[in-house]
Order: sequence, then structure tokens, then C-alpha cells
Amino acid sequence: MAKKPPTSIEVVCSECGSVFPWLPHGDAKPRSPEQHRRFFMGMKLVHESWPDSHPESYATADHLRQWICMKAGWREVDSRIPLEGLNKQQAFRFAKALLSSGDRLKIPVVHGNELIVWRSKSIAFLKMGHLEFCALNNATDDVIKAETGLIVGDLIQAYIKMKKAMAADARGRELAPKHIGEEWMA
Repeated sequence: MAKKPPTSIEVVCSECGSVFPWLPHGDAKPRSPEQHRRFFMGMKLVHESWPDSHPESYATADHLRQWICMKAGWREVDSRIPLEGLNKQQAFRFAKALLSSGDRLKIPVVHGNELIVWRSKSIAFLKMGHLEFCALNNATDDVIKAETGLIVGDLIQAYIKMKKAMAADARGRELAPKHIGEEWMA
């Protein structure tokens, strides 16, 4: 009898040596933890830099990330509500207010005589392959640039540069001679 292929494979991180399961997705390699961290760091920085003038705004970086992912096409229908006999605008406003609470962002859209409620698809590390995540990453970068003019890579580079400068400044204060005087500390 032929052996079944494994449902998961253990992968060793080249950075820290951690071992974690990887579920095959048809991709040639597992998803990159560094890329995963870059994506979420980028979304946090985008949330902090999001223009106040933009018509969409979200209280959390996670809700903004979900909206950007949906805008990039990474969404699925959560529910469909028939609107026959209902005021479409009132139904839309009610649904938007009702759906804006909670961890999972859902976006209502009136389409004909129906209110379609969208939610972002999962991007869980073990459920989404590397190539699929690369495509989503590129698509979200494009959405962010189109919506705001922000370039995620530039935000990340500026953040890294600032963190390095802060670390160097902190080291400089630690290593400075204590006898220089208080004027040095000012």
C-alpha cells in the first residue's frame, strides 16, 4: 500500500532555529516569517500615517488591514440580506454601524435589491502559502499607494532608520562620561 503524503512538514527557521509545522499549499516553499512580520509592521505604520482626510478610517490597525485586504480582492461573502421593502440607505447605515464592532471587520455593500456583507479572508500563517501571500502583499501595497500615496517600503525604511538613531542616541548617553556635567545632559 502506498504511503499518504504528510499533512504537515516541520520547517526550521534559519534565523532563530525554531521548528514549526508547515502545511503544503502547492507553493514551492513555506511562508516567510520575515515577510509576515514586514506585512504587519507595514500595516501598523500605515495605520499611524493614514490621512485624516480619507473617507475611510479605522480605530485599529487590524481593522484597517482587513479593509485594505478586502479592497485588494482578498474577501469573501459573509452574508446576503434581501432589501425588498426596506430603505436601502437606512439598511446600509444600520448594517455598517452594527458590523463595525468586534474583531472581524465586515463591510456591507448595497447591490441591486440585496445587501451583501463582505469579510476579509483569513491570512493565517499556516493556511496561506508563500506565493499567495506575496500576491496579497503586492496588492495591498498597491491599494495603500492608490488610496493615500503612501509607499509601505518607504514607511518601513524610515521607521528602521529612526529606531537605529534612537538606539545609537541611547548608547551614546550610556557611554558618555558622567563627569561632563549637567549641561551635557540638557
